Amino acid sequence: MIRKTLSILTLILMVTSAGLAQKADLRLRLEAGKTYSQETEMEAKIVQDINGMDMEIIMEMNGKTDYLVKEVQEGKYLMEVGYKSLAISMGMPQGTVEFSSENSGEGDSFSKILSSIIGKTFELTMTDLGKVEEIRGLDDLWDEVIGDTEGISEMEKGQIKSQVENAYGEKGMKSNIEAATAIFPEKPVKKGAEWVVNTTMESGMLAKATTTFTYLGREGEIAMIKGKGVIETLNRDEYVETNGMPMRIEISGTLESDITINRNTGWIVKAVVATDAE
Repeated sequence: MIRKTLSILTLILMVTSAGLAQKADLRLRLEAGKTYSQETEMEAKIVQDINGMDMEIIMEMNGKTDYLVKEVQEGKYLMEVGYKSLAISMGMPQGTVEFSSENSGEGDSFSKILSSIIGKTFELTMTDLGKVEEIRGLDDLWDEVIGDTEGISEMEKGQIKSQVENAYGEKGMKSNIEAATAIFPEKPVKKGAEWVVNTTMESGMLAKATTTFTYLGREGEIAMIKGKGVIETLNRDEYVETNGMPMRIEISGTLESDITINRNTGWIVKAVVATDAE
């Protein structure tokens, strides 16, 4: 009887230990021909020093996006990407301006452009660790949409095109997408494990983000990941053109992200990213 009891206790301890030590292989496991939807909420608080005066700007971008996997090859995914909705707001000392793909009324030029891009697609290649290797066709797509938008002067189109290329062109969009997708560890991890991911940000400036991610565990079919990181400017002495004027941008700050992924596919269902920079 004692031996039987000890055997049962040993078995329970083995099963419990195996459960505690179980690791999660967090990476993308997508299928060709399937569409994966994603919701993103991004907020950036930026403090700019203009002629010795601090000006705080709060930018928010909310979007719903569909990713159609066209081809899978050697841990990489060729995807067709299309927005279902897109909204951007900017809070400044003078007030808040808001743009949305669902509001294309008269006098709201940028919302008209956002509305026009809904349903149109561009392509990208993403690794199974969420890194975007290449984006194709997005710059041409913005050129087409801006060029075809009625009720906007050529001067306005030129200004909008310059701003869009910096923040939402192929280079800038790579940074935006990777903020939500380049989150995975290179090997399986246990709950509470941490790993570091480095990404390059190109949105009118060149910066590096170093983020420490933590695996928070799973609940049913989802897994949760928390990210905390720092941002710093690269090439601090380099000037970039903004609204036709050369400017030297130096930025540093922090970022936090809360990521929800599907346990089976690894797909990022929802990403909430907040940046605080100056």
